[in-house]
Amino acid sequence: MNIAPPTDAEILKLFRIHHDDFVTLQRLVTEDLRAHQMSVFNQSTIAKLTSAERIVTYRKLLSIWPGLTVGANYDGSVRFILVTKGEAIGPGWSKGVQFFPSGARTIGTEKSSLDTPARDPGVYLRMIESEWWLFYQVDN
Repeated sequence: MNIAPPTDAEILKLFRIHHDDFVTLQRLVTEDLRAHQMSVFNQSTIAKLTSAERIVTYRKLLSIWPGLTVGANYDGSVRFILVTKGEAIGPGWSKGVQFFPSGARTIGTEKSSLDTPARDPGVYLRMIESEWWLFYQVDN
């Protein structure tokens, strides 16, 4: 099955419509990374949380995009993976939204558009607004 990544315009529209949801998810996963030692949040992993209310909140927020997976890092960055193709240890790509907290180092090569798939492995970024970026990662 050939999966095409969403266009920059599609992701930007989603981000603008659900801006507050992205901000809330960023805050929640950052809190739960430290409290529960979880770094990946999606519809199946949130069952490990202890609060039923928190699980309901996550379910609602994660439903903004089918299959949304959110990864939190101890440096405060948070990645919202909208689409991915490939295996964790093999070739593939992923595209979505990345949060880098103020003052954190952004890791990637900045580009004006991420609509043309990159051929070289790496992380490519396009700024949305302060602290928020589109990302496209290519693995080999």
